[in-house]
Amino acid sequence: MHVRYAGRIVLALLIAGPVLSAQMTWSVDAGGGGDFLEIADALASPLVADGDTLHVSTGTYAGFTLDRDLTIVGDDVKPQVTGPVTVQTPAGATLSRLRVPSLHLLGCQGVVLLHRMRVAGVAGGASPTFLIENCQTVLSGGGLHQGKPGDGTGASPGLIIRASDVWAWQGNTIGGAGFGAALLAEDGAPGIVVESGSTVRLSHLDASGGAGGTSTFAGGTGGDGAPALRIEPGATCIVAGHDDSPLLPGAGGGGAFPGQPAPFAIDGGGDLTLSGLGPTPLDPALTVTVPDPLISFLRMLPLADPEPAPDEKLQVYGPPGQFLWLLGSLVPAHFTLPGLVDGPLYLDPTTAFLFIPVTALTLENPVTLEFEVPENPSLTGVVAHFQAFADREANAPWQATNPVHIVVN
Repeated sequence: MHVRYAGRIVLALLIAGPVLSAQMTWSVDAGGGGDFLEIADALASPLVADGDTLHVSTGTYAGFTLDRDLTIVGDDVKPQVTGPVTVQTPAGATLSRLRVPSLHLLGCQGVVLLHRMRVAGVAGGASPTFLIENCQTVLSGGGLHQGKPGDGTGASPGLIIRASDVWAWQGNTIGGAGFGAALLAEDGAPGIVVESGSTVRLSHLDASGGAGGTSTFAGGTGGDGAPALRIEPGATCIVAGHDDSPLLPGAGGGGAFPGQPAPFAIDGGGDLTLSGLGPTPLDPALTVTVPDPLISFLRMLPLADPEPAPDEKLQVYGPPGQFLWLLGSLVPAHFTLPGLVDGPLYLDPTTAFLFIPVTALTLENPVTLEFEVPENPSLTGVVAHFQAFADREANAPWQATNPVHIVVN
């Protein structure tokens, strides 16, 4: 089922966009055609105020530390940041379409939105590659997160979540592969590690454990593969998806004595709610719940390459016949309605430009809505927020799906 709602988002952006984007938009261009040459220069400037947007042109930039409420949006080709990126904001921030070698979110308050970020570790680079630690709320949609490969000091997981509340959807997270140029090759690293004190929701997200290194020495031993997801004791993780969003254990490395593949896709001793995925080998030490009905979720896809396309499509997945209300708003929020909605709300329903009923088809066959995004430089950094709320059995709270976003470039 395919429905076009282009006019609604265009109208909402053109009417409300100028109000929401009343703060300044600054250009950062390594080639000299903007307000600043470096992202770090813009962050240090007294001219740039909280709430402003930095539009970063394609190019190469130094690493930076973000400690303010800003939106940083990269061009379609994703500008390359060569040094580490640290975010320590007290009031939220947005990072969109950047390529970085490492990303550490430390003690962030408010809501931090990561949109189609590429975090790819390199040998000899920072470890951990991607860390979320002591953060109030992090929303991560799309992108690729790949842990540092082994270099003699160990491989890094694709993502470590420590004492934080995180909701991640789509994208691909891959643990680093083990180093092989040794008699005893290194083990791979997990795709995602959820540590104690964290609550994590994963919706339609692919994850793979790192493969063990292949020993290049005669008589050498290959490294062992790692799980796609490790949930440590004291951590809670809710995973929703279907057969097209697999969690894959890492393979064992080669050698005269081959390493072992990871025995489980998900291991550890934490609490796991697992909804809709195909056969997934699980560690018996996990405490596992399978919800009934299964959990609905959203997915946002560009319709063309390179991303973002002028048109994007939002897909609604859910158990057959499940009724949902789908909302879209340009105003973010973060609150709960205990007893009415199971899960947090990340948009303001009183300002919705989209409020429509949807009846889910299946977990594999989504209802698709198409949106046209206007190409208007004055709207750069404006975010359209979407979230759906699914009706369940009588007298049960409505179930909030994962949020998804369009960040105007």
